[in-house]
Amino acid sequence: MVKKVGWKTAAFLCVVTVVAVYFGMYYLVQAPLEEEVATLQTQVTSLTAQLAAVPAVITPQALTIVYSNTSMNFSTDIASDGSVATAKTLNTTITVTNTNSEDVTDAVWYVVLPTALQVDALDITLVIGGQTVPVWTGITLKQASLPTVYANYGVLTMRADYAVSIAAAGTFKDATTYPTKAIVKQTAANYAQEQIIYIYT
Repeated sequence: MVKKVGWKTAAFLCVVTVVAVYFGMYYLVQAPLEEEVATLQTQVTSLTAQLAAVPAVITPQALTIVYSNTSMNFSTDIASDGSVATAKTLNTTITVTNTNSEDVTDAVWYVVLPTALQVDALDITLVIGGQTVPVWTGITLKQASLPTVYANYGVLTMRADYAVSIAAAGTFKDATTYPTKAIVKQTAANYAQEQIIYIYT
């Protein structure tokens, strides 16, 4: 004999069935979908952070740079044994002109020397607007920060002093020509303009 089910029981069973189907569909479809969306969002966030960390491409400004003297001749000041009896300073005036439409605000000036010239008896300094900036003092090579070189034919004039001081025999190698580099570099654009400066011992 089959027992009849009351309408309340039938309604309850229908509700239970609907809830079971809903949660079953959620765990089968919605939950994996939400997990996938969360994974994609994490990837998007990571990519956004990576893109933000990439530095902007900066276009360098080609400057016109003129050196009044590219030869530092100390041959008469350095003896045949490599000593120096009397200190001597030679210099070059550097004129930097910016013919571009943008200011150059991050330029530096520095030199590159061969090992044989990295001695205490050689000093290189940059004089800018009355301020003297050591570039090589017998210990380390340094960069001198330059003032802004303004756009539309702005001009910066400075002077580089190359000096030898009194030194013992063997400090320098007599009768030798050394090519060195004087460099103006725009740091943000990683753009360097070089000039060969010859030092004669």
